[in-house]
Amino acid sequence: MHIYLSEFTHKLHGCDTNGIEELNKHLKEGVFFKSISEADNYYNIILAPNILEHLVNPGLMVDALFEIKFEKMFVLVPNYKVYEQATYENGIFTEKIHPDHFCWYSPYTLYNLFKAQIEAGKYDFEMNFFDNRNMVSILIKKL
Repeated sequence: MHIYLSEFTHKLHGCDTNGIEELNKHLKEGVFFKSISEADNYYNIILAPNILEHLVNPGLMVDALFEIKFEKMFVLVPNYKVYEQATYENGIFTEKIHPDHFCWYSPYTLYNLFKAQIEAGKYDFEMNFFDNRNMVSILIKKL
């Protein structure tokens, strides 16, 4: 994603737990770090797609994201309705889910994860669906 986004911005920062060395080979202009706490700039937009569902405690990441100064934040997660791909036959429940996922989200539960921060600050938000409603997003905007 970082390589793709680099075509649309003059300044790109990124955070990931692995692969930073590889990114640095391809993106000489980027600034990449392994911890959100290393982000100390103002950002026009923070993108956090397909991350929260991998975390045991996503609230810690949400709190860390709101420590960063930003204009907009876009978060994308799997919609709980994807469970409809699951089957229950002959007493056996089979769920098609990535083995690294800890949870699913609905618009309600995704908003609840961000609610305290949104209400404590001066933020507005929008919720949307993507990928045939398999993904749900929240866009948070500083007022």
